[in-house]
Amino acid sequence: MANPYGKLKAVNADNSRSRCKVVAYAADPVLQDRLVKLASPLTDDLIVGALLKADGTKATTASDIAHVVVEPAYEGQESVVVAHPTFVILAEDGIEFNSMEKASVIAKLQSLGFVIAGYEELAIPTT
Repeated sequence: MANPYGKLKAVNADNSRSRCKVVAYAADPVLQDRLVKLASPLTDDLIVGALLKADGTKATTASDIAHVVVEPAYEGQESVVVAHPTFVILAEDGIEFNSMEKASVIAKLQSLGFVIAGYEELAIPTT
């Protein structure tokens, strides 16, 4: 795994395995995700927030994106748990852009049905 800490600082600990890294809001605790069975086993470990092609390999361009990982998956697994676009709002900071252009990735995710929330939408006002 190239970056096991995602985009968060070390002071936040390792949340690469925590669903809340990328799921900002889930309307339904049962329907917020789905299991995708792959045609062939994974060739890489995947952290939460990873973007995948339909075949389960890591997306390298925004147009390839089909899924967002919400549970860690490991090399050799034949399935992966991904977010359901209808029932979740994704946290922008939890998405693993991996050198893809941020605006293109967000546009593609929105075209799949996801709502993306930035810090402004997620922050809880305290005063």
